[in-house]
Amino acid sequence: MMSSQKEPRTDLKLLSPKKLVDAIFDSDVPEKAIRQVPAQQLYIAIKSRGIASSGDLIAIASVEQCRLMLDIDLWHGDRFDEKQFFEWLSIADAEDDLDLVRKVIVSSDLKLVAYLIHKYADIAIYEEATDTPPIKQSYTPDKGYTWIHINHKQSDCHFLLGRMLAVIHDYDARLFYQLIGIPGVATPSDLEEQSFEEREKRLQAEGIPDYEWCIELHTPLLLADAKQQLEAAELPTDTLEEGLIPYERIELRFQELLSEDEQKEEYALLLSAACRYFDIDYGESQTISFLFTQIRDTLTLGLVDLVHATGYAPEHCIETLHLSGVYRRGIALLLELKRLANRVPLDLVREAGPDSKFFELLAGLKERLPILPAWFSEETTESDLREHSTEKDNYIAISSKELIDHCHMLLTPYLEEKEVPQVH
Repeated sequence: MMSSQKEPRTDLKLLSPKKLVDAIFDSDVPEKAIRQVPAQQLYIAIKSRGIASSGDLIAIASVEQCRLMLDIDLWHGDRFDEKQFFEWLSIADAEDDLDLVRKVIVSSDLKLVAYLIHKYADIAIYEEATDTPPIKQSYTPDKGYTWIHINHKQSDCHFLLGRMLAVIHDYDARLFYQLIGIPGVATPSDLEEQSFEEREKRLQAEGIPDYEWCIELHTPLLLADAKQQLEAAELPTDTLEEGLIPYERIELRFQELLSEDEQKEEYALLLSAACRYFDIDYGESQTISFLFTQIRDTLTLGLVDLVHATGYAPEHCIETLHLSGVYRRGIALLLELKRLANRVPLDLVREAGPDSKFFELLAGLKERLPILPAWFSEETTESDLREHSTEKDNYIAISSKELIDHCHMLLTPYLEEKEVPQVH
């Protein structure tokens, strides 16, 4: 007998955030449809809508999906972002549904809940009940045996903490007393560290690279080390290319290689690692899109440099060094340019002033992943740097070795404290 329910025909993994949400709720069984969506993709959709506006999605997401979304959202590097946790706790204000608070708590690492209790709650426990609170404005959930005083200075956070504790007590009293007892055996820093370690394990289990690997990925690969690895691979000599391969040919071959399943998987891992390393907000779709452009251009930079410097074909550079090694070579070129920009004397930078193209060029090159003003090209001259900038905050990714070489040519003279370009 055929089921009367229709299965979603659209591959939800391929949809944009808005279309994804529409497709979930247009399906016959939204609760079933949402389970097909990877937690990272669901998180991007929720951040795009705003957490406060996404109670309907969070309500039907699985605990596992919510846990992973919280693992992504509640941390900056290895530091717990309690502000974000309060944003998740406040979702019931928009939806008027304490079940959502329960959902957030159950999906959270309870060590983070204990962390907040330790930091913002003074707790007194008595063997015999008392009607007299030990501190003014304390409250008791159990007729005087336990008194809780919340000391958070912000009124909204004060309220959210109190409501969180009340929900936990009503939901599972035994868990409540376990949580308020943790501050006696662990410090906030201990709880944060333990929570971070467990979070890293959960992310790795989902195929998200751990933070240490993200750092390693952004460690420059020296050309000498790359050559050594390529030579050790004992590639047949007939794979060596004669002369310089045109940039366009390398780029075309790179696109062909990325279409292979093995490279697709590593490329996706690399993009995910870059988002973690640069601490990108998944809700900022334009920021993510620009970062992905930077990553792709950095890979191309690294591959072009390796092919031209070693003579090995693009496929053999990728086969031996993997995409991660090619990317690290591109990172080496960009960071070398960043070091050059940092060596320009500050008095010259100040003299040029923030409205100059000279200042704007250096500002872009000093970003964590260097970028260039949109007006910059291989034809940019020293006199151009003397002009006022008319396109502030309009930057592009560095897409060619020629642009890097041109930056070196323009900036190197200023390391000798040459007269700063006067803006006119």
